[in-house]
Amino acid sequence: MTRQLQESRLAIEQAARELKLANQKLEERGNTMEAILENIPNGVISFNPQGEITQVNSTVERMFGKRRRGRRASSPTSLLRKTRMKYPACSGAPPGKV
Repeated sequence: MTRQLQESRLAIEQAARELKLANQKLEERGNTMEAILENIPNGVISFNPQGEITQVNSTVERMFGKRRRGRRASSPTSLLRKTRMKYPACSGAPPGKV
């Protein structure tokens, strides 16, 4: 019984080490991806499965005059609302009908 407990403990410790290593690698990849997205000249918008915006890079911020506010998801409409008010031609509405 003691031997089985020790083997189980060792297996759990090994699994914990492997999980920690996998998480570190995943975090490194995420950091690399974030650095790439922040340094490309193209605007990048990430969406969740519900169609909400979850992340934008700094180029999108400059394009739409928006600042990132944490990690809260928002709708694409909210991103465009300010742009339509600032640049009425972007709204698709006839001039003077914004």
